[in-house]
Amino acid sequence: MFGSTDIFQLILAALLIYAAGVDIIKFNIANWLVLACAGLFVVAALASPVPVNWLSHLAASALMLAFSLMLININFMGGGDLKLLSALCLWAGLEHMLVFLAAVFIAGGILALILIIARFLAAKLRPDENKMLPRVLQKDGPVPYGVAIAAGTLYLMAPF
Repeated sequence: MFGSTDIFQLILAALLIYAAGVDIIKFNIANWLVLACAGLFVVAALASPVPVNWLSHLAASALMLAFSLMLININFMGGGDLKLLSALCLWAGLEHMLVFLAAVFIAGGILALILIIARFLAAKLRPDENKMLPRVLQKDGPVPYGVAIAAGTLYLMAPF
């Protein structure tokens, strides 16, 4: 369901931008945001004039959720990020799940490079004040992967 421009996509975009901003500041994606993204899919699918293959969309979300449990156990990513990915796989469905995940992981690589450079520069400019920097710029700070999830999703939603 990515790619069309309607009110549901605009609301989803707003939710994702909000999630990315909060993730940069708090490193937390609230459960209500995840539920809002999933619930919005259900409303959009029910309102769609095109029949929705519910099995495909639910299977994509379930597969991502199962994979997420493994990633949480090895501390690869945060639970909020993985719940958000699972909710957004509802939007992608099995047909577009790999393209969706590829877009998110490419955005994650770009985000990682940006953070490496920004953290390096912050350490050079303020070598004795690492604890005074915002957490996102601290040398060993976590990666706000919600930014990559939002960026990858918004890229796929772009009308080009």
